[in-house]
Amino acid sequence: MHLFMNPGENLDLLHPDYQLGFFVAYQIKTPTLSIDACPNENVHSILWGERKEYERLSAEATESWLCSKWKRNQEPTIWKALEEYRERLYDKYLPVNFTVHLPLIRVTDLQQFKEGIICYLWNQDNCHYSLLPEDIEFNLDIEYGSSTIKLIRKKLKTESGS
Repeated sequence: MHLFMNPGENLDLLHPDYQLGFFVAYQIKTPTLSIDACPNENVHSILWGERKEYERLSAEATESWLCSKWKRNQEPTIWKALEEYRERLYDKYLPVNFTVHLPLIRVTDLQQFKEGIICYLWNQDNCHYSLLPEDIEFNLDIEYGSSTIKLIRKKLKTESGS
């Protein structure tokens, strides 16, 4: 099954666990930073000086792009600096692991459930967590009658390979 379907198209192909995962992901409010373009209700504010530095780097990168000061196939230094600064802010303010506690959920096809979660979170455009099925953990605790979903924050690739 593919992740993207037109509304009303092949609804009978949607597995119930895919639909359940999509609905559960709707309840997940992954952390965002106040500098994100589309922050959600779970916003982490950054310090005023950090915001000013981010805005300066962002303005320089935008101006550089608009003025075509760098060649198409050459990644500009200012853009790398902006991405590295943003990654440092994510490291400082966002938890590496984000765990959501839910009521007990019965899932029969874990892969379909994860695909539903991935589809919804990918369409949010502000999820800083890995959307690979192997990076999404789902656990049941029958004794306490609860479920948990754990997401792992993704890392941006930098020149140093970190």
